[in-house]
Amino acid sequence: MSTGLAVLAVVGFAALAQTITGFGISLIAVSPLTLVVGPADAVAVALVLLVPANLLLAASEWGDVDRPAATRLLGGAVLGLPLGLALLSVASPDALRLAVALAVVVSIGIVVSGRPRVAGRPRTLLAAGFVTGALTTSITTNGPPTVLALQARGLAPSAFRSTVGAVLALASAVGVCLFAIDQRLGGDVPPAVAAGLPALGGGWALGLVVRGRVPLHWFRRAVLGLLLVAAGATLVPAVL
Repeated sequence: MSTGLAVLAVVGFAALAQTITGFGISLIAVSPLTLVVGPADAVAVALVLLVPANLLLAASEWGDVDRPAATRLLGGAVLGLPLGLALLSVASPDALRLAVALAVVVSIGIVVSGRPRVAGRPRTLLAAGFVTGALTTSITTNGPPTVLALQARGLAPSAFRSTVGAVLALASAVGVCLFAIDQRLGGDVPPAVAAGLPALGGGWALGLVVRGRVPLHWFRRAVLGLLLVAAGATLVPAVL
């Protein structure tokens, strides 16, 4: 019962953040879920929940998807997904978390500097997609590369949310298939996912009410703020 309530609270808040800003499930949920179901199962739970969460996000504003950017990001992600699964098997989770946290902080500095347009170039989109794929099947904190690449394109909030949702939903769906083949969806994963799904729906519904009231300048600040929270949440378990 306590495990189910903890999963409900974590996933509900993460779903609310994702519905408003376009990302947040894995960034916010993975670290606290490790305390509830353990690191390995937390990664699997977050990965499974990423699929419906991002499908909802993309479907609600499907007409606004930046298709050229999404295609390039997904092309890179397909190449990165197998690498992430290999890294999950051989690399230290703390080393991966540390690398992600430092990369996020550096990337935020580039965006805040006002010179991020290079991140929107086609080759850079492919590279961002590759890293997104690798992170999807290693620690599931796969949002930052895609988020930063799309933030650099200066998209409107609806286009930003729907494009992030489309990319992460499809990448995560392939990742779930790879996890199933590698037999990583057992243990506490099914009951935790079952507990998280109602919270996912509740956070989504509340987020739909809130996001229409968020001004554009606050939207950008929320995105960067969530990235900083993600960096901190990823860094703390790696250094303690």
